[in-house]
Amino acid sequence: MKKTTKITVKDFLAKNYLWVRAAVIIIVFALGYAASYIIFWEEGPKVGLHTQYEAALDERGFALFWEAWHKLEEIYAFEEPIDQEKLFGAVSGLAASYDDPHTTFLPPEDDEYFRENVSGEFFGIGAEISEKNDQITVVAPLKNSPAEIAGLQPGDVILSVDGESVAQKNTTETVQKIRGEEGKNVELTIYRPGDPAGEQKIAIVRQKIEIPNLTKEYFPEDKIFAIALYSFSAHAHEDIYSALQEFIDSGAQYLILDLRNNPGGFLEQANRVASIFLEHGDIIVRESRGENTIEKEYRADNNGKLHGLHQKNFVILVNKGSASASEILAGALQDHGRATVIGTNTFGKGSVQELVDMKNGGSLKVTIARWLTPNRRVIDDDGLRPDIIISDEELRKHIQAGIPYDIIFEKAKGFLRGEIDVNRGIVEFIGTGVDNESTE
Repeated sequence: MKKTTKITVKDFLAKNYLWVRAAVIIIVFALGYAASYIIFWEEGPKVGLHTQYEAALDERGFALFWEAWHKLEEIYAFEEPIDQEKLFGAVSGLAASYDDPHTTFLPPEDDEYFRENVSGEFFGIGAEISEKNDQITVVAPLKNSPAEIAGLQPGDVILSVDGESVAQKNTTETVQKIRGEEGKNVELTIYRPGDPAGEQKIAIVRQKIEIPNLTKEYFPEDKIFAIALYSFSAHAHEDIYSALQEFIDSGAQYLILDLRNNPGGFLEQANRVASIFLEHGDIIVRESRGENTIEKEYRADNNGKLHGLHQKNFVILVNKGSASASEILAGALQDHGRATVIGTNTFGKGSVQELVDMKNGGSLKVTIARWLTPNRRVIDDDGLRPDIIISDEELRKHIQAGIPYDIIFEKAKGFLRGEIDVNRGIVEFIGTGVDNESTE
């Protein structure tokens, strides 16, 4: 019978000292790592705590962040925010450091509000606003909205809402202040650049906002047909196509497409509308994601082509309230020589944002691309320059004089009456017509 030798714990440790020691170190490190994870994520950083996370971040130069965090907790004399609020503030500052007004951090409550804003009904004043040059700026009041009726104009800078300054607020926070109970007044203090009147207070009654889409009018004495498109909603292409059929049936020789105070909407709708006026394969807009990347090109699909329109019988109207999809359409038709653009410089909203969900329920709204016209003109910031410009000074004098007619519209009509070619051609649809494909 084979003799067995009994191995004691002491003998095992003696023979396997190095392996045991290594195992103990690994276990201790793992427990410490887990503890630091729990402390950091569940309770937030504590004074004097320097976890493995901090050490790892320090390698990227984050020592200053932790030093500031700890010093503030140590010496701030008054009530301090909770750790979650500090963290949200830090992430907001991180997003702001990209110097892009459309790249922002939305804490959970703001994220919920933003998503409601995109899809739900609400009570407000009916105006699109955005951050521009570090100021909360009116992009455009919607047609027949409380904002338009009260006199709010594109380019107005909002200084305060009900007496509370918005200088340190972002667009979402300002919108939250403006909205409220239906039928109640909200008072905006605004500054109109170039207006010698200085600051103005405008009282606006909150109402349920229903976004209009399109109106049309025929001027038989001038043979001019005018279409005003107020947003690129899910049915913009269908509505435009129907209006253009009325234009053809009317016998009009000239067309005005009014995109003033149109803040944009669905890119797909802008592309489909542009395809009506362009040749198959023409570039509508370019999507640029920075240097050393391949541009994405959106091209006309020729789903229903309108022949016979050109720079002398087709005018597009724009102003400071024309943004995003409006700028894409106007820029495409301008670059391809399909229309004459008349008005003021557009707003300059030529970027693409992606909403990235965060684990805490908030989100990051991040600019991922910028739009360029077919000729690679940058839309963002400065906007589009019209072919025929009506200056802000001319507009202001016109308004101050109390002249009742629309100066930009009248100039467009004058251009069409005085500059049109004798050889006008025939305007007719050639294509498959409007499909009823739904748009998400």
